[in-house]
Amino acid sequence: MTRRILVFLVVLILMACATAAEVPTFPTSATVTQAQDPGNPDIRVWVDTLYGYYHCPNTRWYGATRQGVYMTQKQAQDRGYKPAVAVCK
Repeated sequence: MTRRILVFLVVLILMACATAAEVPTFPTSATVTQAQDPGNPDIRVWVDTLYGYYHCPNTRWYGATRQGVYMTQKQAQDRGYKPAVAVCK
């Protein structure tokens, strides 16, 4: 009886692992927005270097995170930073 339960649990774990590996990944809305519309390349954004996102002027976290630097939106996008909410217009 114990052996049957053990075999059943192993089969369930293997099925769960196989299912998790087959889950497709979809681009996030920020990635889709950036690919479709790069926004204003010359606008000055605040890049949160700790988390890898940039913030537009007049938003809550613009210049307010612990680690960060100012740069243009184009520079931030070229360096791989993602918009926190949407690209800056």
